[in-house]
Amino acid sequence: MLRHTCFLICLLWLSVSAIAQQPDQFKKDLKFLVSTNVEEKAFADFFRKYNGFLTPYLQSTQLVMSIKGEQSGQYPLRDLISDSVYHNSTRRMLTASDRNQRTLAYLLVASAGDRNVDSILLQKIKDETDENAKFWLIASVLYLKIPATSMVFEYLAALKDVSVIPSLFPLFVQQPVDSLESVAYRHIHQNNPVNGILAAQLFYYLPHTEKAKNALWKAVDEWDMNVKGYALF
Repeated sequence: MLRHTCFLICLLWLSVSAIAQQPDQFKKDLKFLVSTNVEEKAFADFFRKYNGFLTPYLQSTQLVMSIKGEQSGQYPLRDLISDSVYHNSTRRMLTASDRNQRTLAYLLVASAGDRNVDSILLQKIKDETDENAKFWLIASVLYLKIPATSMVFEYLAALKDVSVIPSLFPLFVQQPVDSLESVAYRHIHQNNPVNGILAAQLFYYLPHTEKAKNALWKAVDEWDMNVKGYALF
């Protein structure tokens, strides 16, 4: 259930940012955590304590830190890439059977700006079966700007819990413009209303060409009255 993911995101509003803490303490806590089975409570506590390190891409994290006058930098864990604890643990956890370990690996890879595992992450989009873990996987792929527009669009369109889409959409629209255009035009006139609505929202971030305007007006003409408003902006 994605309710757990929403709960973790909400924790960002209630927790104290960890950016002011020393990276050495983070590494010490990480080393201890990965030496265990990463149980649910331990993972949630670690996530809450170090959300500034682990989710710099979420607008909720950025807002909380801005209010506190703090900054995390684009990849706050960049220096960890050469650390043996990071390298050994993330490679192992990416393919672990435990969802908490996989989730932690996705978070670490994104915050470290680690592009050495792109192929693994892309394969995991196809293989990941846990909804909560997949949310953080998709967020990580998008934050690292790994080209995966079609796969991510399909993921968003298939979500049963649409409340998490606003957390991912600002990252999604940073995918290559040409691939976003391709996806938008391919789905705008499909019979599936969810696909059409997502495609229409993409046009807001794409060049407002005559072709784009015509595609949106066609949607307004053809869509059901209950959804055609999504094609107007």
